[in-house]
Amino acid sequence: MFAGTKFETPGVYNIEVVVDDVMKLRYPIPVLVVEPPPGAKKPAKEDPDAPKENI
Repeated sequence: MFAGTKFETPGVYNIEVVVDDVMKLRYPIPVLVVEPPPGAKKPAKEDPDAPKENI
């Protein structure tokens, strides 16, 4: 949805949709830190030289 966007800290971020320099829509996106459930696999360490996946 937000390809390449990093939310570094939890909180509420406002997303604005702008068309031809006119804001058409603004909505809040709450960002939370979620702890993995017990027994979940730990994510592999990120390789800084690896290509980045763009969803």
